[in-house]
Amino acid sequence: MTRGIKITVKQAYAVYRLALWLQLCVVSILSVGCPTAVQYQPNEGIVDTLGVAQAKQRLQEIVARSINPRVTESEVTDDFLQYRFPQAVAGFPTGAILENRMHFLNIGRMGSPGQ
Repeated sequence: MTRGIKITVKQAYAVYRLALWLQLCVVSILSVGCPTAVQYQPNEGIVDTLGVAQAKQRLQEIVARSINPRVTESEVTDDFLQYRFPQAVAGFPTGAILENRMHFLNIGRMGSPGQ
């Protein structure tokens, strides 16, 4: 009788099936990839369609769903959008609340690079 590892055909087949299953899992995970980017399509007539008050409310709701920066408070006026968010340095909150104001006159100049 020889000393060493004895592998039966049944055990070898089980190892083969496991390796095949793992390869299939890796390929399926890698093939999913990232979701495709949605192109921005501005709706210039939204204020006319919804009305000023409802358009302001909708903009405020959209800003409130922001993830980065995490908006804690926002205000929409006829002239600007102002929002506040906690400052974070390297992912750690500093305790400071920062404020950003975007004037609607300047939004017309914003666009993708190269325009």
